[in-house]
Amino acid sequence: MYAGIKEQVSQMPTTDEIYRLIGIVREGSPIRDRIAALKILGSHRDPRAVIPIAECCRDEDMDIRRSAIRALHQIRSVRSVPALTDRLKDRNENIAIRKEAAAALADIRAYNVLEPLIELSLDTTEDPEIRALVALILGRSAGK
Repeated sequence: MYAGIKEQVSQMPTTDEIYRLIGIVREGSPIRDRIAALKILGSHRDPRAVIPIAECCRDEDMDIRRSAIRALHQIRSVRSVPALTDRLKDRNENIAIRKEAAAALADIRAYNVLEPLIELSLDTTEDPEIRALVALILGRSAGK
């Protein structure tokens, strides 16, 4: 279905196309259509899509959450920081998704990203893989 949705969206989506994709993301559309819409919205980096995409980070479907994080990573909006931080801090979340949220946060490069990352890196009860990744991200941020 991704191909079908992608064919219906022009190279530079119109406002109507962006809102149609946002509707697909928000509504009870099939999962594959929602994932396709998330991919397209992320690739076009439209700021109007940040909040609807961020809402998908709480979806019950793991593939939707992963696609939402990837889309937010592409958009790199400061407005996505709370949703990405929640995914990163959720110890019940799949570790691969937590790592993607950490990578997205690292690339946003906003001051309000540093505090939750520092807290996480110092939390001795946190998964060692997550702590190591966050420490690496913080080290990269310090050099920039």
